Amino acid sequence: PPPEAQSPYRGIILHPDFGYVTPARPARLGGTVIIYLTGLGALNPSVATGAANPGSPLARAVDPLIQILFGGVVATQVPFIGGAPGFAGLNQINVVIPLTLVAGPRVPVAIATGNAYNDLVDIAIGN
Repeated sequence: PPPEAQSPYRGIILHPDFGYVTPARPARLGGTVIIYLTGLGALNPSVATGAANPGSPLARAVDPLIQILFGGVVATQVPFIGGAPGFAGLNQINVVIPLTLVAGPRVPVAIATGNAYNDLVDIAIGN
């Protein structure tokens, strides 16, 4: 699509109030963000193809090797990794941004799983 038709966000990363993380409203060190993505693999309990992810119990990712990195720093507080409740095929990660990273307007966010590594998204993080 032409540039004017493309989203200004390369990923969907939200504040806990579901507002977008943007340069005008950056995430904060020690704050929680919600990352929406696909490709985390199997969930427990399993969800049928095309079915919405359950809200209770939550469908959690079973891959023990999933890591979320901000500017190369591995997040150690990850309260949830799994199926986004109410959505079919969409995954969600709730993660606390590490206090030890260097804040900035374009901090790379990477997701590593047992099968893949993806670092295509930058977000704004303030102090």
